[in-house]
Amino acid sequence: MTTKPLFVGVHPDYARIADVELQTRLVRPDVEIVYSVQALAAQLRHLM
Repeated sequence: MTTKPLFVGVHPDYARIADVELQTRLVRPDVEIVYSVQALAAQLRHLM
């Protein structure tokens, strides 16, 4: 566990997307999961 920023992006067609969503919610409920490279890049730009 860490409080460092974490960015999670998942392709919408990924076969195990539910696993990623569940594990992320359990370990880091504060992390928003995004479903496109553009959304992931926007999160990174917002951090800077």
